[in-house]
Amino acid sequence: MRETGSRTFLRSRAACLLVLALLLSVLAAGCSMSEERLQKKAAKTMAKMKGYYAELDAVVFSPEDEQNYSVRQWLQNPDRWRVEVTTEAGGQFFICDGEQVFIYQPGFDDYYRLAGDATEELSPPFMLTGYLEAYLRAKTHSFGGLRTAGDESYYFVTYKTQGRNESVHLWLDKKTLFPMIVETYLDESLLNRLSCTLLQPGVDFADDIFEYQPPDEGEVASLCLIRPLSLDDAQQDWPYPVYVPEYVPQGCFLFVISQSEEADQEQLIFIYKGDQHFTFVQRPKTETEAYRAESSRQLIIGEMTGFYHENLSDELATLYWSDNTMEFILTGSLTMEEMVRIAASVKAQGSS
Repeated sequence: MRETGSRTFLRSRAACLLVLALLLSVLAAGCSMSEERLQKKAAKTMAKMKGYYAELDAVVFSPEDEQNYSVRQWLQNPDRWRVEVTTEAGGQFFICDGEQVFIYQPGFDDYYRLAGDATEELSPPFMLTGYLEAYLRAKTHSFGGLRTAGDESYYFVTYKTQGRNESVHLWLDKKTLFPMIVETYLDESLLNRLSCTLLQPGVDFADDIFEYQPPDEGEVASLCLIRPLSLDDAQQDWPYPVYVPEYVPQGCFLFVISQSEEADQEQLIFIYKGDQHFTFVQRPKTETEAYRAESSRQLIIGEMTGFYHENLSDELATLYWSDNTMEFILTGSLTMEEMVRIAASVKAQGSS
């Protein structure tokens, strides 16, 4: 009797373990995530998203140094957003009120206003939803299952950017599917890393979060309404070689490229921001001689002659030079030595 009872107990225990194993396998199957399912959930999340507030730490790497940024961003669907990017040297704000985008630096009166189609073309920097949208649109992407970072586990996905051949790695929160860590690579080199330190989805914001009052409404019309271009866009749209400085001062970066017209002459404008601000203009050479004030200094830039003029009242300087086909104008609050160094490094894209 005792032996029969033991067999019965063992059979019952084995049956319980089998049922438990089956139950766990069903639960595991129900919780497993495929890329197709992940993309469907992410698309639904984007479609239903009301808005969010987030704070990020951003690091941009270069061969010489790395730049650290603090980022705050607000999104109110369908078309209002605000991004604040700050460093120890200062910051830049990007605000879209649904009809136009203002880009400015606190403490400075100069600003840029983008209107019309430009508001749809501009992608605000470091925007979390921008990375998620890019993943959903990407032709080349992959799903790496669960990955651990710190004490948390995330869904890990990667995608290739269009045109730039960069690889973006996203660690997605398992509940919200927001990117909590973003890394961008070019080949094996890490270009930047973003870490989300605070995320508040579904928040309502006051209207003035997405408003900007320019310092002088009368100046808006005199500022160019720029159409932002990528370097690839500029090369496709600009009917001449595109020249780019190979050297820029440390802490400066290419902020935006625009194409405009002045006195019936097309010109391509590179705007650099960061620790120092300057613009680089290129346009076809005309028969008109460049204006030279009495205080202009003649300089040698490689094998070309340039003219340097300093405006003491505005603390700005201008450097003009030409290669007999194109003419170039460099303007900013830079030293003469830095301006000459930038000018000497200018080369047509694709030339050796």
